[in-house]
Amino acid sequence: TAAVGTAAAPAAHLAPSEIVWLRGDAFAERAGVMNSEKLLYTDARVKGPALALAVLQAAVLALVKAGDVQLLPGKRKAIFKEIDTLVLVPTGQNSGWPARSYEDSLLKLVAEQHARNNANLPVLVFHLLESDATVPWMQVFAPLKRGLAQRGLLAAAKGALGLSVNFALAAEGSENG
Repeated sequence: TAAVGTAAAPAAHLAPSEIVWLRGDAFAERAGVMNSEKLLYTDARVKGPALALAVLQAAVLALVKAGDVQLLPGKRKAIFKEIDTLVLVPTGQNSGWPARSYEDSLLKLVAEQHARNNANLPVLVFHLLESDATVPWMQVFAPLKRGLAQRGLLAAAKGALGLSVNFALAAEGSENG
């Protein structure tokens, strides 16, 4: 495997959310087997909910810092009243995030939901995770890994018994787009 920022996985090809996931130990405490995400480059595990939150925060804040969106206070409808929320507003700028990264997907989603007057953070995260789940943090990592794999930066291989999938950074020169 290769480290972030090497010739095999140049940092320029990684979005901030992907760097947070790859360096999970810098953003979440170590954990046991339960409620945890295994780190890519070691057998260590970190607290899954904390890492998932850090990944999503990195994507949102990267868009704000780049000037692609504004993060503003807003309201959204609840069952019996309006409640306070945060709203992402597109600025019309696109900083050219890596394809299929959370930053790229979120920027497209903000534009789509803003046109429907529904670009509040809870709705955006719901759509970003691609499906509903009783344990939403577990849904964060699959689209991220899939995006890296589709760009040729992450390779998947079946586990020893074919029951699980293990991921590793792809070898140098394997990027396909």
